[in-house]
Amino acid sequence: MTGRKRWAKQQEYSRAYKARLMSTPEGRAELALRRRLHRYKMTRDEYAALTAAAENRCMICGNEETAVDGKGNVKTLSVDHCHETGRIRGLLCNTCNRAIGLLRDSPTLLREAAKYLEGS
Repeated sequence: MTGRKRWAKQQEYSRAYKARLMSTPEGRAELALRRRLHRYKMTRDEYAALTAAAENRCMICGNEETAVDGKGNVKTLSVDHCHETGRIRGLLCNTCNRAIGLLRDSPTLLREAAKYLEGS
């Protein structure tokens, strides 16, 4: 078998494997976890430790995630990270993660926003 045919066979197997995983909710969750681990260069143990440390709650507001995806499933907490260094800071709910993102991860802007809210 030539290298090209072997590669094509591997790709066919990979597509079939992913299709089988995507056919169940557990499989979709597994693929999402794999993508997350790959994206943030984490091991399963590191992610489990992060989740345990946060007690499955947002590290800012302390609430559990309530945002839902397009299929009505509750999303997992977002992995918050520094966009400059890539350092992982913790797990946040969708609302808190978007809030600090909209404030460009700037502690100065966040403090100014808090002052503004406290003054109103």
